[in-house]
Amino acid sequence: MSATPSVWIYTDVFPPAVAGAAYMVETWTEQLTRNGFKVRVFHPSGTRERWRTEDRVAFKTWMDVAYAGDFHARFSALAEVRRAKSELPDVIFVATPGRVGMLGMATAQRYGVPLVLTYSMDMVGALEFYDSNRAVVATFSKVVAMAAASRKL
Repeated sequence: MSATPSVWIYTDVFPPAVAGAAYMVETWTEQLTRNGFKVRVFHPSGTRERWRTEDRVAFKTWMDVAYAGDFHARFSALAEVRRAKSELPDVIFVATPGRVGMLGMATAQRYGVPLVLTYSMDMVGALEFYDSNRAVVATFSKVVAMAAASRKL
C-alpha cells in the first residue's frame, strides 16, 4: 500500500442526480478524504464533454437513452482499463452496476485490485416511479446481471 492510500470510486449516478448512489459517493468521498485517503471518482459528466483531474474522471454522456434521467457514459472500456495501469489505486469501490460500475469491476479484476461492490435502491421511490411489477423486474434483472458479470470477471 502506498504512503497515502488511494481509493477509486466508480458510479453511474452522480450529482446533480438525486439518488441514493449519488449520496453514497458524496459521503464516501467526504469520509475517506477526511480519514487520509486520496479519492478519485469516475462518473458520467452529464454533458457532451469529458475531463480528467486528480480527483475526478468524467465521461461524455448521452442523456435519457433508456429512460428520463438516464446518464449513459460514453468511453472505450479497453482504453480506460489500459490507462489505469499507470496509477492503480489500493482499492476500488463500485457504487452502481451500470456501464461505469462495470468499468470499475473490469479494472479491479484485470489488475488484482481489491474490489468493494455495493448496490442500493430506494424501493419507495422506485415503486412511486414504476409500477410494482416493473420495479420487481428491474431489481431482479440487475441482480442477475451482476451475478452473470461476476462469474465472467
